[in-house]
Amino acid sequence: MSRIRVATLFVAVTAAITANVVVPAHADVDRWVAIAYSSTTRYWGYEAGWTSEQISRQHAITYCENKGARTCVVVTGGKNTCASLANNFRGDMGIARDPNMDVANNRAKLSIFAGHTLITACSDGREHT
Repeated sequence: MSRIRVATLFVAVTAAITANVVVPAHADVDRWVAIAYSSTTRYWGYEAGWTSEQISRQHAITYCENKGARTCVVVTGGKNTCASLANNFRGDMGIARDPNMDVANNRAKLSIFAGHTLITACSDGREHT
């Protein structure tokens, strides 16, 4: 087989493969994040990336309860966003949401005196503790 035919065959096969590249089905799907917190134990849990708000909320509560808390409730979260939970030495809780992870994190910390981040999580799976 000549070099020209091999090169032509390579280009044809590559074009055929490239034409059939499948974009992941979840590329344009809404994703949820939820953060649960227990004010009595100060334990927290989160879940991110699910296409169901209910599943994200339930998993966040379960994560919190698995740490030993009994009174976990979802305190923040949302669709296609980042959520942040902060607290301080007095037990005050600060929460915030924003599409930008750093903004959500800073807003939660600044919403209470001497706040520090417990968790910032985004619906796309990014997290910061």
